[in-house]
Amino acid sequence: MRLRPCEMKSLLFCFNFCRQTQIKKETKGPLMIKNTIEFETTRKDLTHLSGLVFFQKLVKSTSLDSIIGQIIPSKKRLRGQSNKEKFFTALYSFIAGADCIEDIEMLKHDPLFNEIANKPCSAVTMERFLKSFKLKTYEKLQNELARLAYRLREKLYPDNNALILSMDSTPHQQYGKYMEGVDWNYKNMWCLDSQNCFDQFGFCYGWHLREGNTYSANGAVEMLTRIFNNIPKNKDVFFRADSAYGNKGIYNSLLTNRAHFAICLKENVWKPLLRDYESKVKWKKTDIYFFDSNKCEIGSCLYPLKDLAMGRTFLRVVFIRAKKKRLGPGDKEYYHHYAVVTDMSDKQMNDERVIKFYKKRANVENQIKDLKNGMDFKHFPCQKLNANRAWGMIAIYAYNLMRFGAHKLHRKKGCFLKTVRREMIFIASEIRKGQRKIKLRFTNHMYQEVERLEIMMTS
Repeated sequence: MRLRPCEMKSLLFCFNFCRQTQIKKETKGPLMIKNTIEFETTRKDLTHLSGLVFFQKLVKSTSLDSIIGQIIPSKKRLRGQSNKEKFFTALYSFIAGADCIEDIEMLKHDPLFNEIANKPCSAVTMERFLKSFKLKTYEKLQNELARLAYRLREKLYPDNNALILSMDSTPHQQYGKYMEGVDWNYKNMWCLDSQNCFDQFGFCYGWHLREGNTYSANGAVEMLTRIFNNIPKNKDVFFRADSAYGNKGIYNSLLTNRAHFAICLKENVWKPLLRDYESKVKWKKTDIYFFDSNKCEIGSCLYPLKDLAMGRTFLRVVFIRAKKKRLGPGDKEYYHHYAVVTDMSDKQMNDERVIKFYKKRANVENQIKDLKNGMDFKHFPCQKLNANRAWGMIAIYAYNLMRFGAHKLHRKKGCFLKTVRREMIFIASEIRKGQRKIKLRFTNHMYQEVERLEIMMTS
């Protein structure tokens, strides 16, 4: 069948129209690259760590720079960085996200970090500095840690009169065979171990690195004494911890310092107590969710104990129990039990409030988790234990400063360290030097964000 010329033209027009619409659809698809991306060099100084300036100002406002200068002994040779400058080089490197000593070499390429840290030392020099730490210097830093945590907390929440301390230990798994202090713990983990004490806002008041096979409560009394000696006495102090800390030494330390406590009791302690006083325990139903059940019962009894401080002759034990879903062969106990010992009377804090108060102890595990992930406390870099203690102590100082920023970003609850770095520290800018000043240039949108952060940190 032959087509007429007019029909041929109309078919050709329709074909071209359909072809053009198909091409337009393909070019407007999601995979279309409008502009090619190329690389080129510039002579301008650029940085991605503009937020370090906020923490430099925070260090000055808390007088931490002058205090550390008095604690850290000066070195004999005047060349290079002073010991105080090395301390703050490590501190700012932690804030910038350094995971190990070698990361300082990478951060030295950032011009702003170079200015703030005053021409930072090499990784080898930093390791020598950590090895030079003496026990006396380390103890002074421990004392100042509690004071710094309290000052930062008071800046944020001056009207909060309750200081709630939670203590726990945690392992730090290591892989080096010849690291000092590394040993097998009760979980069969090759590790170091640390003692940690945080308040309800996540500020760290006490930290100590020790051998891997150390029992959790070892050194707890000394740490509590150090904390109480370095904070004012005008707060209502509370303490909570797990069963490892349920011993008379800790009870007496807390009673002497007029700190109320709620500590879990071990089974070999509460079981005979419950057997002797079960007839006096008045069980009542509670809505508290425990043992994967919301049908629990709660009760309390007195716990007679000799040689308690402040003339005390007894404490109070609060029990919570739930029925077992299944009984094993030969099992004669129909309930799961949990016990918490406290010095507070029922008028000060009733049974339900004691259990609810103790359950919030789990927050300390979140803070330890944030510390391990945010400061890479899963591993330690040095072979000597004292050097690792010094490295960890500097990291804890950086953690407290960043915790302040976390509460400024997210009031009351705070946030993880990675969020602080993402929202407050990793900010790109251009560095302009002149007239003895350093200016940071931002994009218009980012400048508004930086102004907001500056007002937030200084208010």
